[in-house]
Amino acid sequence: MSATIVRAKSLTEKESGKTGAEALADAYCRQARRRISQHFRLLFGNDDVATYSLARRFLEGEFEWLEEGVVSLEGYRNAAQATAPSSEPLAAD
Repeated sequence: MSATIVRAKSLTEKESGKTGAEALADAYCRQARRRISQHFRLLFGNDDVATYSLARRFLEGEFEWLEEGVVSLEGYRNAAQATAPSSEPLAAD
């Protein structure tokens, strides 16, 4: 915000054809202040406790059922190799 204000003031004082620079800087700073206020509200009003609790449950294995039916990378490579037109093996990551 400081750089925007200084640049606008410089343009207004040094280059007379550049009108409206201060108005643009003012609009930018008003919007920036609103974004900053919102970020501070979100910083202290978050879901950290609930997210941490969920992460602990995940690490304890409670959600392993989510992995059911997921194709492993090795299984995908084997399926792709079987259908690949070339006889060269697919590159590993």
